[in-house]
Amino acid sequence: MNGTFNEMINFNGAAALETPEFLMARLDEFGGPDSYNHYSVGWAHAMDTPCQWTKQVASHWGGTRNGTIVHWPNGFTSRGQIRSQFHHVIDLAPTVLEAAGLPEPVTVNGVQQMPLQGVSMRYSFDDGHAADRHETQYFEMFGNRGIYHKGWTAVTKHKTPWILIGEQAPAFDDDVWELYDTTADWSQARDLSRDHPDKLHELQRLWLIEATRYGVLPLDDRVGERLNPELAGRPMLITGNSQLLFGGMGRLSEHAVVSIKNKSHSVTAEVVADDGPADGVIIAQGGSIAAGACMPRTASRSIATTSSAFSTSTSRATSSFPPGSIRCGWSSPTTTAASARAAQSACISTATSAARDASMPRPPWCSPPTTRATLAERAAPWSPPSTGRTTTGSPASSTGSR
Repeated sequence: MNGTFNEMINFNGAAALETPEFLMARLDEFGGPDSYNHYSVGWAHAMDTPCQWTKQVASHWGGTRNGTIVHWPNGFTSRGQIRSQFHHVIDLAPTVLEAAGLPEPVTVNGVQQMPLQGVSMRYSFDDGHAADRHETQYFEMFGNRGIYHKGWTAVTKHKTPWILIGEQAPAFDDDVWELYDTTADWSQARDLSRDHPDKLHELQRLWLIEATRYGVLPLDDRVGERLNPELAGRPMLITGNSQLLFGGMGRLSEHAVVSIKNKSHSVTAEVVADDGPADGVIIAQGGSIAAGACMPRTASRSIATTSSAFSTSTSRATSSFPPGSIRCGWSSPTTTAASARAAQSACISTATSAARDASMPRPPWCSPPTTRATLAERAAPWSPPSTGRTTTGSPASSTGSR
């Protein structure tokens, strides 16, 4: 409600901790590198006036309606005019294709394409009085749903966007629907559902038909679960509980690596250290605002850092890196699957020296390092001489791993 200094605090169910006093104490840090701020609900409503509600509330115009500017000096003769025909974002692609004189693609790289569901806006560019061609459009997001048909809208708000944890949403059949005639009431200010119940029932039925036609059903008002493909049942690019990465790979998207969120996991890296000082990040995931973790080797020591929305914990190896092949890593046990706090990490580094191996405690996931020559050969094609390979894992035997 009051806005946030770090939006990830809300996503982790700790919004109550961001009191006005908490926010005021960080006023000078808003907009800086340590913030991930968001404006308050009041500002969200104000920026959507005179329409109702905000983004995520796909039922009402406040959550969906946006102005559109079309600029095509050599394509039409109209200048500085306004168009009132109803159109939707799905109409952009058909418009561009028609303007470019291109057919709708049937296949792309051998993959058959779904038919475009929108309607070109090209007809309206030089005829402001042309009849609407996009007459019906459904809306749905997190159970908030609506239908537009020839100027009428039937809408129902099911969930509230800023209540991320613990909202008791009603059953879908118990949602209250509203009815608006946007030809006379474009801001949806006067609910006509009691005056025209038959019209409301007609549009409710039409919404169900459109939702069935375009794959909206079954309705699912969960939020966090739908963001996690493991829980939602969506296909995943990377599956299993281990993965081997190589040095020089650069930034990888979240879905290109094995998921270690809310799971016990370990990360190990094999690197080749030169005779000089070793410095630089070996592997990092996330960042300071998003419960990320990184493992730099600075000042010739291995460091593991785990950040949450409120604090950062750092674990350091007890000895310096010697020249040669090195294996270092962290192990992070997570005892609560939905923990909002970052788990403490154990940071361990090992080297080729037999005495060193004997003195350094090694967890079960840390095997003896390979020879320096082998590591150098593997590292050379990417970024020699200090890059190596990194292994991430989520052992099934660890607490909370699945």
